[in-house]
Amino acid sequence: MKVAIIGAGISGISAADSLASEADVTLFEADPRLGGHTDSHTVLLSDQVYSVDTGFVAFNRSEYPLFSSWLEKLGVTSRPAQMSLSVSSKPQRFEYATTDLRSFFPSVKIASSYLQYQLLSDIRRFNRSIDRAVQEDPNEPLGDFLERQNYSQRFINCHIVPLCMAQWSKAAFDVLQMPLRYVATFVAQHGLLRLDGKPQWRVIRRGATHYLEAFERQFHGTIKLQTPVRLVVRKEGYAQVHTDEGSTDFDAVILACHSDQALNMLQQPTRLEQQLLGAVRYKSTRVVLHSDESLMPTKKSLWASWNAQIHELEEPATLSFWMNKIQSIRGQDFFLTLNPASTPSQIWTDRSYAHPSVDRPAVQAQARLQERDGIGGVFFCGSYWGWGLHEDGFRSGVDAAQRVHASLKNKPSVVENRDGGNASASEIDAIIAAAKSQRQ
Repeated sequence: MKVAIIGAGISGISAADSLASEADVTLFEADPRLGGHTDSHTVLLSDQVYSVDTGFVAFNRSEYPLFSSWLEKLGVTSRPAQMSLSVSSKPQRFEYATTDLRSFFPSVKIASSYLQYQLLSDIRRFNRSIDRAVQEDPNEPLGDFLERQNYSQRFINCHIVPLCMAQWSKAAFDVLQMPLRYVATFVAQHGLLRLDGKPQWRVIRRGATHYLEAFERQFHGTIKLQTPVRLVVRKEGYAQVHTDEGSTDFDAVILACHSDQALNMLQQPTRLEQQLLGAVRYKSTRVVLHSDESLMPTKKSLWASWNAQIHELEEPATLSFWMNKIQSIRGQDFFLTLNPASTPSQIWTDRSYAHPSVDRPAVQAQARLQERDGIGGVFFCGSYWGWGLHEDGFRSGVDAAQRVHASLKNKPSVVENRDGGNASASEIDAIIAAAKSQRQ
């Protein structure tokens, strides 16, 4: 069987890896590299080489089970990563971190503040009650829940809201309108609101792109980089992929790209495909790798893995990752800032990544995506089938590969039979040409 997979991000890679042992797989990628959001940047300073991840950074085995098992199969090693949160509010001249109790109470003034102890109590209460609240009313706005449960203004303004503002690049008002289940899922997957019982996060040794190299070494299919797919045409019993090099026929095609890209590739998308794939919106995130300390807490003892900085109370917070703490990098300090309000100094690289917006229309579309999956030999996968995380993308690719396998099981390959005849004719032509040259 011949299978085309369009898009070599984590979804396309997992689908290709799952099908490679039983099908002739061709993996198409428009960019000059594999990986999509798996992106490491190399910095050379004073004869020392640093590899800093700027896209996918960390995972944990409890929330990323399939991806974790796959890394072990590839022989890719990882190391523990420290995950903590700091919040700095310039308007309130207030900052703290969740690294330990000393960073949570960083001064005598804060240590004697009733409001900080109330914040600590509210963090624990939120973690205990959030799951039950979602079961009762998953679509209740976060702001209504916080008001109904009498959470303190410090917890709202200096903890949960700035964290969500930074993660989703939303203003405070928009964060408070978010359905409770979105926030609960984010909290469960990242554990950043927990002061104890946090999941053990891990990073890939030598940078996240190391797993891409391991995949490429053992992959038995064909990888076509810098080969954008222009069109996918459904035919009778097979699908046709058009690139700038021409067209190729496949028994099945997996569109492992963003849903809007998949929609644009289909020659004649159905009305339902337009409705479901078009329901997922994407937001571009500017990601700047730099060494500008001004985007970090004033006290270096409060520098954490995640650092939310509030410039204006009603404006989106700025989120910066301290990559040295996350990736155990020694030497030069590296910070990764999402959508900085102003351009930092000492920039090493400036990237942009598009992420699906997991809002209500997207969640409703997710529940119906399989209604169109597999029609005309065209299948879909991507992190937009879940919450936009690496595990969502990986799981989606594996699931798509299983659906392809089930659809083609015990069926003769329409494409291979036709290609086989062409190959035989080509071989005969080659033999005749060789014989002619020998006679000459």
